[in-house]
Amino acid sequence: MITTVIARIAGATPAESFQGRDGQCVTKCTIIIKTIEAYPQTLALTAFGELVPWAQQTGRTVEVGVGMSSREYEGRWFSELRAIGMKYVQLP
Repeated sequence: MITTVIARIAGATPAESFQGRDGQCVTKCTIIIKTIEAYPQTLALTAFGELVPWAQQTGRTVEVGVGMSSREYEGRWFSELRAIGMKYVQLP
């Protein structure tokens, strides 16, 4: 499931690099965003590859594509929010 959110970048974790299953180097970080609405929500999104530099844009307003997924492991459920795409937004 994919949705879009307009939010302000509040911060990020340091970028991590590791080797993926296919042997290529992958860079990832967690971007913290705060939605712009009547009751703002804070979300932590996992960003990979070319989206990692966006994490350094603290304070910028962006439109973020958010992919949501859940999986089960040994009877427990785990959910993940993943940044799919980002672009700058000008608010009126």
